[in-house]
Amino acid sequence: MGKSFKQQLIPWLFLAVPLGIYTLMLAYPLIRSISLSFYSWRGVGPPPSWVGLTNYAYLFSRGSIFIALKNNLVWLALCVPIPTIIGFILAYVLREQTRTNKILRSLFYVPMVLSNAVMAVMWLHVYEPAHGMITQLLRAFGLSPLTRSFLTRADTAIVAVSIVMVWHWIGFPLVMYLAAIQDLPKDVLEAAELDGSPTDSAHRDSARRSCNYGRRCLGCNSLDESLRPCVPHDRWLLQE
Repeated sequence: MGKSFKQQLIPWLFLAVPLGIYTLMLAYPLIRSISLSFYSWRGVGPPPSWVGLTNYAYLFSRGSIFIALKNNLVWLALCVPIPTIIGFILAYVLREQTRTNKILRSLFYVPMVLSNAVMAVMWLHVYEPAHGMITQLLRAFGLSPLTRSFLTRADTAIVAVSIVMVWHWIGFPLVMYLAAIQDLPKDVLEAAELDGSPTDSAHRDSARRSCNYGRRCLGCNSLDESLRPCVPHDRWLLQE
């Protein structure tokens, strides 16, 4: 028996508010930004004037666009596989329900809940070129020539920020893989033992199914992340 019009309308009524917010806050600004890219406009003053593909031609005529694309590829190469691999290893090591493992899981997940301001202050004390933790360690081991401002050098900035990103997101794949491993039914593990197969392979197979989802989430989040460590004072921009 077919549903009545009222029954078909009810789901759309529930979706009306979130769809309206999504359209207003995300879809419309995105479409508006794309349309404005074909105009010349300063944001205020005279109305926009149509220029067609001139803005795109100017963008690709400058070398900076290719540097930005390269940096994004490097960023993805560092910030997606590394947290995924480390998270899987930690989930496998901490899969047992012991008190120590529970404490360690919480500690590894703490960076996920820290605010951007707290993370920035913490890592600025690590990267600060004059008295930061890395600088102090290098000096303690007699490696003073290696001290530098890691956040202001083109050859080290993206790696330095990627380390912060990896540290921040390790907790996500850890929880995801841990849930996949612990969700494995006991009868599957018992069957593996009876067949003489190692239960480790069953754990890996269970976690592998969550791998694609985790990579997609980390990829989207890494591209959406802003620069975590900020440089709040000119004295931090020391000479190399």
